[in-house]
Amino acid sequence: MSKKDLSKRDSSKKDKKSAKSKKDAKSKVVAKPGAVDGAGAGADCSPAARKRLEDRRPERQTKEAQLERIAVGKSVDWRAVDGLDRLYERARRLGMVQEAADLLEDPDANGAKVLEKIIATNELLDVRFLQVGAQAARCIGRLSRPVAGGLKVGTGFLVSPRVMMTNHHVISSREEALEMTWELDFFVREDHMATGPTQAFRLQPDGLFLADEDLDFALVAVEPVNDAGQSLADRGFHTLIPQSGKAIVGERLNIIQHPGGDPQKVALHDNKLIDVVEDFLHYRTDTQGGSSGSPVFNQQWDLVALHHAARGNLNEGVRISRIVAFLRRGVDGNESSLGLLAGVLSPPAASPIETAPVAVGATTPTIQDGRAHWTIPLHVSVALGDLPSPAPADPQPTDPQPADPDPTDSPDPVVDDNDPLLGPALDALADADDLEYYNPAADVADRDAYYPEHVLR
Repeated sequence: MSKKDLSKRDSSKKDKKSAKSKKDAKSKVVAKPGAVDGAGAGADCSPAARKRLEDRRPERQTKEAQLERIAVGKSVDWRAVDGLDRLYERARRLGMVQEAADLLEDPDANGAKVLEKIIATNELLDVRFLQVGAQAARCIGRLSRPVAGGLKVGTGFLVSPRVMMTNHHVISSREEALEMTWELDFFVREDHMATGPTQAFRLQPDGLFLADEDLDFALVAVEPVNDAGQSLADRGFHTLIPQSGKAIVGERLNIIQHPGGDPQKVALHDNKLIDVVEDFLHYRTDTQGGSSGSPVFNQQWDLVALHHAARGNLNEGVRISRIVAFLRRGVDGNESSLGLLAGVLSPPAASPIETAPVAVGATTPTIQDGRAHWTIPLHVSVALGDLPSPAPADPQPTDPQPADPDPTDSPDPVVDDNDPLLGPALDALADADDLEYYNPAADVADRDAYYPEHVLR
């Protein structure tokens, strides 16, 4: 694939997509608050996504039938549900170290056990799930821009301290980005009535704009501080994790969204990943027009997909691992835009949003001919008490230093026979073999003499 110019991406396609854009815009237009044309009826679904959802019907039925067998305690063909490499990576990320090792050692014997344990893991959650979810929502906002008859709306979220992600069909050009408003904190407060103050931020496509129609994503720079003096710095962001297997078929997925441009909502119930299709995930949940561009999370609030299409309660999201692979193939741009993009692929610091740590540091293995191949980054820290930090090492000399001589080749030391200390030293050495190493009786006598009032008997 050829490199994409960040400043010109998609401009050449704009005319030939105008008819399609008008059709897509219909599903995003809010004529009145809460009224969205085609909500829940598949209006927010491109022809390509609709075809994928239809074509994969037999595979989904097979997978869902296997999941039903798990639910009632029957044996399951785990290979009909998901792949070995994805199952291994998911077990690894959940801290199931022994199970992951067993899976690689004997997939046939252990695959079903690992699959069932992973799915069962999601039934009971710590309260921390809600706390982290609330943090995750802070960098997710409503996108809107005026169009004829109302607003075109969508959802966007931060993937670095300065860059927001949404769908290409929500923002397909730099010009559209300039017209968009991104609102944070747009949610119903405790009284169930008012939404409270929101924070609006402008997009800055001159800093970074990168969009791809096939993967239906757009990355846009955001102003770091808005007109009200509010900063994005403490909002956190959702890291783009490159590994595949952040969720497997049968697991629950969660979506924080602005359906129909409404205040922020979260879909938590009856949400399951039911199919994996090359660049996309298929899952069942509730979304509407305006949910496009929402982040799709696993139960640990890791970002797994970018929501972009729906047909009834059947949804499609773009796999984050595929977006990262696209970005890593290289893009063209100026120093500023490439710097912002580097911050997306390699964030400068950890996001304030806490997610579950990965228990094992190995990369996802490549499974070939029954063998697993992976690279393990090794980092060891040893604590030795309150020791001072070592001084910085001296700079390495630029000239090569001679190697230490082999001690077996060292010459005999030179001895000065006239040294007055030499004679007594040699005599003491000769008498050493005759000396008594330890005399218990003498030791007790010496101790009693030293402690006359506290003799130990």
